[in-house]
Amino acid sequence: MTQLAPKPSGLKLTRGRRKVKDAFSSPWASFFAIVIALLWTIPTFGLLVTSFRPKVDIVTTGWWTFFSNPNVTLENYQSVFLQGNNVTPPLSQYIFNSFAITIPAAVFPLTIAVFAAYALAWFEFKGRDFIFFSIFALQVIPLQLTLIPLLQLFARGQIAGVQVLPDMEITGSY
Repeated sequence: MTQLAPKPSGLKLTRGRRKVKDAFSSPWASFFAIVIALLWTIPTFGLLVTSFRPKVDIVTTGWWTFFSNPNVTLENYQSVFLQGNNVTPPLSQYIFNSFAITIPAAVFPLTIAVFAAYALAWFEFKGRDFIFFSIFALQVIPLQLTLIPLLQLFARGQIAGVQVLPDMEITGSY
């Protein structure tokens, strides 16, 4: 009777791979990773703190002086979201534009695609394979080429000069 060799319980790491694994899992590696993460986060935290400070404090002192003199205001956010400036409208207008374009651009194609997918999956009809392969072939076209007509559609609400969407007075879009 022949005896089978026992299966190894796990893969053995080569000496070089073990050294690399030990180096990256050492306490020093964890310490340096935490230090790098903190150093990376400090400027972002500084920007956050600065966004809540008045303009006078931003111009005259550094963000770290916030802790000794915490002068907090929402004036910067109010200015950006509600007032804008002489050159651009308020950011809230652009946020509205984003929703006005994004929601229909997601809902309409998905609704049509659900019905089309159901028909292609369950109904037998002449030309079904041709339609399927045509849809498959259209995936070769870069997405950026399809975004230009979508932008024109939602910015003007027209296809070939025919008004198909109500005018939503979207400003700030091309």
